[in-house]
Amino acid sequence: MSIDYHQAIIILIGCWVLAHVLYSFSLVGTSNNKIVMIACMVLIILVYIFKPVTGDLPKYSSYFSTGYLAVHPFRTLNAKGIELDPRDLTGEPFDQAFRQKIWGSVYSGSGFTYLSKFLHSVLPKGNFLPRISNREWFVADFAILFFMVLSLGILVVTANFLFSSLRRKNSSKETLLVCIPIVMGSVFYMVGSQNSIRQFLSISLIFLAFSLITKKRYIFSIVAVVGAASIHNWALMFAVVSFPIVLVLEKIRLNNIERHSCPFGQKSLGLSGLVAGILVVITIETLLSLPGNEIHYLIGDLRLISDLELYVSMDYSHQLGRISGLSKLVLVGSLVVISELILGNRVIRGEFDIRSFRMTIFLFIIPLVIYPELLSRLMIFYLAAEMFFVIGNAMVSDTRAKMTSAVIFLTYAIAPNALTILAGPELFNLFD
Repeated sequence: MSIDYHQAIIILIGCWVLAHVLYSFSLVGTSNNKIVMIACMVLIILVYIFKPVTGDLPKYSSYFSTGYLAVHPFRTLNAKGIELDPRDLTGEPFDQAFRQKIWGSVYSGSGFTYLSKFLHSVLPKGNFLPRISNREWFVADFAILFFMVLSLGILVVTANFLFSSLRRKNSSKETLLVCIPIVMGSVFYMVGSQNSIRQFLSISLIFLAFSLITKKRYIFSIVAVVGAASIHNWALMFAVVSFPIVLVLEKIRLNNIERHSCPFGQKSLGLSGLVAGILVVITIETLLSLPGNEIHYLIGDLRLISDLELYVSMDYSHQLGRISGLSKLVLVGSLVVISELILGNRVIRGEFDIRSFRMTIFLFIIPLVIYPELLSRLMIFYLAAEMFFVIGNAMVSDTRAKMTSAVIFLTYAIAPNALTILAGPELFNLFD
């Protein structure tokens, strides 16, 4: 018996939900069931293998395959290549689109450009994964898969560095069973690896830099930040926002201050995040109120700042599959409150206070709700912090900590942005 496209999407969503339900119940059980964890991992991997082409995958596929972005309709020659409209074939391949000037002769995106060129020369072209589809499509599966595996490796290594003291001895395999399903089943990984690849990879490197700081590998941490900045220019903003928080938390840890009894560790630091967010909004509004010549005098041609004018004015929340910034903040905020109530006064004694970091980042982005698209970019960064928060709680033996991870991970099964990227616009036509 054959199934149609809509039925296949429903089965795919069912696998996604089932994996999250089984894994969540496994976390709160008396012991982590390895067979269940492996089964969940397999289900989630199958979702990525069969999911249709959604989000920005066609855009990236065009770039990986030709070196140009397909703005105009293109013709599919075969499964291994496409023929772009002549209007899109301007300039040198791979040097357009993602490589942007930040300031003077400093460019961002060069790292992504060079890596894309290399992948173009060594990887097979065209479709590879048996994705379901109701139309002709083209996707550079090998390149997409490369970035998925690369980022997964970075995130697992980062989690190991951040929470190595929480692991039992000789439990590296168990750590992988905990980390991989949570990472691949997170909203951060689904949305990032299947839509915002550059921002996703740069955020992964930023968190790797955090973990290297906790290991006192400062040179490698700087290298990771430079690598992130060479992929996406907003990596610099993520670093500026978050590194002061990381350094303060590291200072607290090194001074052996008990985080649950130290108000600065979470309460005052979180309040500082909220104040910083308000100051950022005031700064943005002040800059936008100045005449163009005064802004140029203050910042020159600093692209990162000048981009703000574009992002603060954009609002795509009216589009199908998008929700307003306020609704997004309320949904995420509700989960933050619920998880904090469940966790109570429990403390994750790892190398990094991920609980305080996550709360501070969330409070920082609250005032930015008036800028929907800017909020969306920062929300992806927050979702990365939340993913590590789930991992940290899942790796300890405390029941309430595990329950906190289970509740958050269970909500990932029905997160609107994850389901939209999983199924695409067809998600809203499944039950018509």
